[in-house]
Amino acid sequence: MDAKDFSEEEHSLFNPAYAGFLLFTMIREYSRESQTGMHCSLPFILLPMSLNPTIATQLPSDKRSSLLAWISSHQGELGDFAELAMTYQPIVMTAIAFLMEKSLLVLSDDGEFLFGPATVPKNPSLFSKNENMRNAMRTANFLGRWFAHAPPIETLYAQLGVRP
Repeated sequence: MDAKDFSEEEHSLFNPAYAGFLLFTMIREYSRESQTGMHCSLPFILLPMSLNPTIATQLPSDKRSSLLAWISSHQGELGDFAELAMTYQPIVMTAIAFLMEKSLLVLSDDGEFLFGPATVPKNPSLFSKNENMRNAMRTANFLGRWFAHAPPIETLYAQLGVRP
């Protein structure tokens, strides 16, 4: 992550441990819902959605909501999502590296993130003490469950205008 790209406040929010914990939460919920690991390119969509307040506040409340219909109806908020995803790429990569370094995640031969031998608490007390962190955790839980029922990753990338 290049220091000049983010303010000091953004660096605090996007540190590898915080972003990694949110990503771990999404993968846990995704895996619980789908009974499979999460495709390795999905975090590059999920983490920007969860960390961007404009997008996070527009998410539906029901995991049965059609993801493609939601994308279509929120083109205004998602018009520059491809650029946003590119901006968040270093954050996602450092979060993934952090989780793998701590043995919380492994990458399968099929390109899916699976849980490593280490574990973390589901609801750390730190997240219950801060409203913003509590909301971020709630968003991460929802996104993991919602994207477990999503169309193939190629369709999602195309609908969001993101190029691999």
